[in-house]
Amino acid sequence: MRYLGIGALSAAVLLLELTLTRVYSVTQGYHFAFLAVSLGLLGFGASGTVLFVGREFLLRKTRILLPLSAFLFTLTTLGAYWAINTIPFDSYRLIVDREMVGWMTAFYVVQIVPFFFAGLVLGGALVADPANVHRIYGSSLVGAGAGSLFALGGPSSAGPNGALVVVAVLGALAFAALIHGKTAKNIAIAGAGVVALVSGGILVPLAVKLEVSPHKALPQLLRQQGARLEETKWNAFSRIDVVESVSLHQAPGLSFSYSGTIPPQLAVTVDADNATSITRSTKEEADFTEYLPVAAAFEILSAPSVLIVEPGGGLDILTALHHSAGKITALSSNPIVADLLRGQFRSEIDAGILEVLAGNPRSFLSRSNDRFDLVIIALADSFRPVRAGAFSLSENHVYTREAFSAYFDHLSPDGLLAATRWVQVPPSEEMRMVATVIEVLGDRAGVRSERAIAALRTLQTLTVFARTEDFEGRDLDALRDFARTRQMDLSYLPGIDPDELNRHFVLPEEVYFQGITELLDESRRDDFYAGTEFNVKPLGDDRPFFFHFFRWQQLPDVVGQIGKTFDPFGGAGFLVILLFLGVSVAVSCVLILLPLAIARAVPDAHPGGQGRVFHWASLGYFFMLGLAFLWIELPLMQRFILLLDYPIYSFGIVLFAILVFSGLGSILSGRLGRIRNWAPLILAVLAVVYGLGFLPPMDLVLGLPLAARVVVAVVSIAPIGLLMGIPFPAGIRAVEAIRPELVPWLWGVNGYASVMGSILAALIALEGGYSAVMLVAAVAYAIAWALLRLGMRSGVTARERTARIAPPPGSTTPIGHHAAR
Repeated sequence: MRYLGIGALSAAVLLLELTLTRVYSVTQGYHFAFLAVSLGLLGFGASGTVLFVGREFLLRKTRILLPLSAFLFTLTTLGAYWAINTIPFDSYRLIVDREMVGWMTAFYVVQIVPFFFAGLVLGGALVADPANVHRIYGSSLVGAGAGSLFALGGPSSAGPNGALVVVAVLGALAFAALIHGKTAKNIAIAGAGVVALVSGGILVPLAVKLEVSPHKALPQLLRQQGARLEETKWNAFSRIDVVESVSLHQAPGLSFSYSGTIPPQLAVTVDADNATSITRSTKEEADFTEYLPVAAAFEILSAPSVLIVEPGGGLDILTALHHSAGKITALSSNPIVADLLRGQFRSEIDAGILEVLAGNPRSFLSRSNDRFDLVIIALADSFRPVRAGAFSLSENHVYTREAFSAYFDHLSPDGLLAATRWVQVPPSEEMRMVATVIEVLGDRAGVRSERAIAALRTLQTLTVFARTEDFEGRDLDALRDFARTRQMDLSYLPGIDPDELNRHFVLPEEVYFQGITELLDESRRDDFYAGTEFNVKPLGDDRPFFFHFFRWQQLPDVVGQIGKTFDPFGGAGFLVILLFLGVSVAVSCVLILLPLAIARAVPDAHPGGQGRVFHWASLGYFFMLGLAFLWIELPLMQRFILLLDYPIYSFGIVLFAILVFSGLGSILSGRLGRIRNWAPLILAVLAVVYGLGFLPPMDLVLGLPLAARVVVAVVSIAPIGLLMGIPFPAGIRAVEAIRPELVPWLWGVNGYASVMGSILAALIALEGGYSAVMLVAAVAYAIAWALLRLGMRSGVTARERTARIAPPPGSTTPIGHHAAR
């Protein structure tokens, strides 16, 4: 029963992390979803500090400590969920309103508390019975792995309410399983506690309403006159809201020469942001689409077959239908949005003109041999000022070099690609899109990029047209006529005359023509990249942060603007990560070093300071494990997105495989003898192999059914996963043999490393890509191996090596968690 409690609590903690991520994504934004959970893991480190300082007392109370902490974990989880939706913290006002600093502190402290109590259970188990660390740690990892599967559906599809019910049930199960001795009294206590916790898990979420920041798109839409929330749906990775409003008229890039009326529309938001519109119009009535930039493609192509990537609310679908396209295929990564589009275009789907597919567009392209006359990369998100940087951390595989290469691969010989982004000041996202198209075209044999690209600019948008063949005279005339009659600006056209530039939406300088011209000239390209205010270099799948434009030389300007402009996330958003890294380092250092001062844990009696060597080597070893475990997890999750269709599938399945196989590795480590001491070094080698991309060739299995691809992913991860479960129990055994009183402190050190590791992983990935994260993990594991072999063995005397301290009589053997790396 104790190991059942281990697994149940670990599953509950992991599901709580996922639930908080979803809540913060909706209520505050992606930055705070990522960082809030990272800081919440400080609770695990704090639990180690408390266990270290109060070890002797807590060891005598283990039978009470473990079930009571499991009960309090569940109770404070419900309280924290209520608090984070009650505290008036608004991340968008953080820079301009000092009051928000206090509310932010309260906002994070309440979420640390549940993790603290979970850490007391998990760390308390290790302190009470370190000799069975392999079973404790292994059961924890297997339970956490099972909990990760909830990310794929089930309660997650019901939103936070459904997930919190499951967290409460799992927490209640852990509480009951950890009660020592099944006497009638204990059974009654367990029953009452389970009823109370499960009831709270049902009732508390029903009484709480998610408080969305007023600066996000959904609250702003609902403030419009006559606006009404028509529908809200959740899936494992998003919340979709549909808003009806008579005042809604959205058509990005619509020509000012259009004098008609845009038909009624519904607004669709993703995570209460990123609003797009579903236009309630028949294809015959949608004459306004003739005045959209992408309509220029239909002046060149007649009845083309069309592929639309990420159609959003379906504006480009409607445009293609109105222009009598042949066969239309739309690829939406969100199943709920795909269902909305199927409802809107039901008659066209039934007629066989349109097909709306839900799934990762890249996976579809990898498996499909179809060719299309027109590939449209839709503008499927709302405008957001580049300086706000609210999506710097968001991954986007639609605009990478590999993605555009796949689009060109699926064009027919005379086909055309059309991609649209928002115009920013200064240029950023639109220029990165153009740069990516130009570089990908330049890599294709026989393509003359300067003759194969055109750009059309409106007040709001820039649309680039590209093909693998030259634009011919008739095509150039069609584009010129379209720009003239729609009052749009040609920012680039093969052979364009300077007098044709900058006619309608006049810029002080035609920076887009200048930029495209320099990008087309390889000898000037690097100078162009170096001279732009924002980093607009194309990015690949290994570093898919399309909206990350930060340059370090911007730092003085960004800092100087704090409090003067509304840059809610510190200019490029990068500073938010640095801020949280600084806070986590400061707090972690205090909580790691303070207990040593209080307990005077470093002995002076060991000759030559050998005890100190062991002490600091142990600290470094467990700190490196905490960093390296996360630095393996995150890149593997990213690497398998293409194979598994959805990021959430990759997250759930990869995490499941890593944790379950790590748990099995931990359980088996007790039988490995001295071989287990080599696990960190073998992991370092494997991290290099995986980091350099020597994984099983995914292209060979992309055509298999999803279930088969899941099996391939799990089998690919199994070897490294098994090994990842060995170093932690190996280290605990080494410490328990010499200095058992250090076990809770090192548990805390491992937790603090997890906090810093998640933030550092984001920084490394943003700057160097996920391969760099994996390679740094290799270095961390190599250092851990050296510390284990040299510092933790040579730093003690032979007499100390043979010492053994038995656990107190009657101590229990519960839990460990995947946060303990």
